[in-house]
Amino acid sequence: MKRIFTFVFILQFPVLVFAQEIWTLEDSVKHVMEKSYSIRSAGTEISARQGDLTQAAAWPNPNVEFNVNEKLGLQDNSGGNDLTEISISQPIPLGRLSRQKKESKAKLQAAQQNFSYQQLLLETETARRFHLIQLKAAKLDLAQEQLKFSKEYQKNDPNHSKEKVVRYLTPLEQKRLNIIFATSDQELLSAEGEYSEELYGLRTLLQLSPDTSYKTAELNPVQLTETLEDLISKQKERHPAIKAFRYQQEAADAGISLAWGELFPDPSVKVFRETDTFDDGRQAFYGVAINFQIPIWDFKRGSIAKAKHEAEKVKYDLKTIEQEFQVRLYQGYLHLARLIKQAEQYKTNVLIPSQEVLELTKSGFDVGEVDLLNFIDANKTYFDARKNYLELLYEASLESSEVRLAAGVSVLNNKDINRSNSIGGK
Repeated sequence: MKRIFTFVFILQFPVLVFAQEIWTLEDSVKHVMEKSYSIRSAGTEISARQGDLTQAAAWPNPNVEFNVNEKLGLQDNSGGNDLTEISISQPIPLGRLSRQKKESKAKLQAAQQNFSYQQLLLETETARRFHLIQLKAAKLDLAQEQLKFSKEYQKNDPNHSKEKVVRYLTPLEQKRLNIIFATSDQELLSAEGEYSEELYGLRTLLQLSPDTSYKTAELNPVQLTETLEDLISKQKERHPAIKAFRYQQEAADAGISLAWGELFPDPSVKVFRETDTFDDGRQAFYGVAINFQIPIWDFKRGSIAKAKHEAEKVKYDLKTIEQEFQVRLYQGYLHLARLIKQAEQYKTNVLIPSQEVLELTKSGFDVGEVDLLNFIDANKTYFDARKNYLELLYEASLESSEVRLAAGVSVLNNKDINRSNSIGGK
């Protein structure tokens, strides 16, 4: 059966009011996008490039010149200073503005794609912390369950159920059970500490106020829902880091054209009014002058060569990053598929049988048919299996976020798929 898996990356995130008690990964990503200082900082680069684009389309300002001298006074012996010339010069950017605008537009588009990539990186970091909290919360619940299980055999415990009938335990058996209880108590303390530490880090990342409750959705199995070939195709089409380099290459190519254009600086047209002395006295006359530079000594060879080499570097960088992300996606996808299969087999072949063995062993131990060592071994095997299974779910969830990053897609566009059973999970 063909596996299907669809993502569409979006750049804007709606304002979310968190009235629910359970936070999903999508909720956390939306919230961090609204609060992150790094995203706001990356957004300023877009504004800066927008300013460059606006400036690139602007014509140069005209020059106005007033010439006051003694020329007329000396010619007619009247003396004094007079305004002899008024001129306006306007540089004409023949072809330069179109090249500048093309370069600036490509740089703006590259900045927008870099902004999207920064969002993906932040989403991946949020997912990493989110899934780790899911793991710590699940281990905390498991530690509480394990302690509760071992508590059943603590007859001296004031909370021990009087309805629970436990067969006679020898002093040695009771001591060994007490060790299990004490070990479970220590594991619970450790689980509580680890959960609190990781939760503090995630709350700091999300910039949550102290009175905001934060409880993650459960750690659930991950499912692959799209083929590797489709992901590679979408990666080439939409990955923001790759697209950013493509726009940088466009900007570099436009930079070559602009360097060639600068071989001939902008010509200027000058309109002037000049006053001079003739046989019949002072008289004003008008004229037009054109000023342009002839490249005789400076052919801009250095600037053109620099622009060409910069464009060549961007081309190689683009090939490098395309190869890098393709390898990361290929390896990540295969690793994720292996983890998913391993978790399914582990649940079927280890976790479920170990639970059945524990139930049977516990029943036999309670009536004296199973010795203590077998009971302890079954207890350890079952809870270790639970921990190992949680680790596999966590590794798969973590790898799913890396696959999304390599593919250039976001968890926020997965609305048409059940979030608890899609790649990335809750």
